[in-house]
Amino acid sequence: MKLSTTLGPLFRRFDINQSITLAADAGFDAVDFSFIDMCDAKSAHHAALMRDDYRTVCEEALRTAKARGIVFNQGHAPFGGGYENYTQKLVPLFPRMFECAAILGIPTIVVHPIQRGRFYGHEDEVLRLSIDFYKSLIPLCREYGVKIAIENMWQTDSRGYIVDDTLASPEQFCACLDALPPEHFTACLDIGHAELCGRDAKDLIHALGHDRLGALHVHDVDRIRDLHTLPYLGKLNWNEITDALREIDYKGDFTYEVESFIHVMDTEFVPTALRFMHDVGRHLINKIKQ
Repeated sequence: MKLSTTLGPLFRRFDINQSITLAADAGFDAVDFSFIDMCDAKSAHHAALMRDDYRTVCEEALRTAKARGIVFNQGHAPFGGGYENYTQKLVPLFPRMFECAAILGIPTIVVHPIQRGRFYGHEDEVLRLSIDFYKSLIPLCREYGVKIAIENMWQTDSRGYIVDDTLASPEQFCACLDALPPEHFTACLDIGHAELCGRDAKDLIHALGHDRLGALHVHDVDRIRDLHTLPYLGKLNWNEITDALREIDYKGDFTYEVESFIHVMDTEFVPTALRFMHDVGRHLINKIKQ
């Protein structure tokens, strides 16, 4: 099981190659390459992926990773801005993203499902929309040899409370996966998202099981806010989570998505924070392997 962390929070302060080097120096086996801000001109590293020489940018990043003995275990597709922004502005970037992933040797990209308006009362509709959406991406999977990991989501209701959204329930998560060809799709369980929707992450782990669960977004929450902080700094039961992963014989990687933990650190302290993240991750992986 590889220990990995997303490069997203590092990309906000360092260029691509510096970010890879920092993760490697901290002891990580792999990194999740974030394409989330791919079209954000304010983000220099992502703007580089929109230039004509984007292939050269990726090739240089791959050389850096190989030199530092680290791999790209997964990526994360752009998302956000509502249904229209996602489908009309971000999804058209996917062909370039998949090509970049192929150059970098990324085997799996996390792609958010369709989120359109209020979920409750529209469960069947959003499930159908997401299944159709994912099926439309199969040609990209085939062309570039990259698998898609689908992720469980949440939304806020009229009171501002977090409630279910697409794939939040184990029943809908499994139904979506079972409607898609397994050679092109797997599940990325966002552990914090599961708990924010009032569920124990261990129950989703067991529901998805060994065959469906192929990736993780590991972070802690207080069950009120989407904190994306380091395990043990929120309220989740990490003994139960690691037990569940061991019980299903989870064979994927252990990938952090702890942006908030990094964002609050002074730039000069980031290497130390990464080393602490590494030590916590190794501890949790050892508990899974017990």
